[in-house]
Amino acid sequence: MENENCINEFNKLLRGEISAIETYVQAIELVEQPWKEELRDILKDHQKSAMTIKKHVQALGGEADRESGIWGDFARLVEGSAKLLGTSVAISALKQGELLGIGDYESAIKEDFLKPECRLLISKDLLPACEGHVDRLENILDPSGI
Repeated sequence: MENENCINEFNKLLRGEISAIETYVQAIELVEQPWKEELRDILKDHQKSAMTIKKHVQALGGEADRESGIWGDFARLVEGSAKLLGTSVAISALKQGELLGIGDYESAIKEDFLKPECRLLISKDLLPACEGHVDRLENILDPSGI
């Protein structure tokens, strides 16, 4: 049962990462230079996180989810807002998505059933990556830091 709970929680986090990947792929196509490279770097981080989570799900004996599920709606929202309202709105939406991801990781860490090695992976690798993404997106939105 312990593994099953961890698998379910990691699959939830994986769906968030898949959504982030979908969202960044769309946003990269829509934003102007010079932000494309910054967003590509963040996209690579999400791809790495998704792969890490998939490996952990499989190591726990589970099958990793392959789709974003309802999180995919967020990707479509970002695409639509960027087309209609421009780059800054798209970047703001990406930042909100990162904040949702941070919330999901923080909630997962608090789950009693989470195995220590799963908690460690989230707290040392996955969560700090999302927090770093927020900082990078904030720098895009306000490069002066004001």
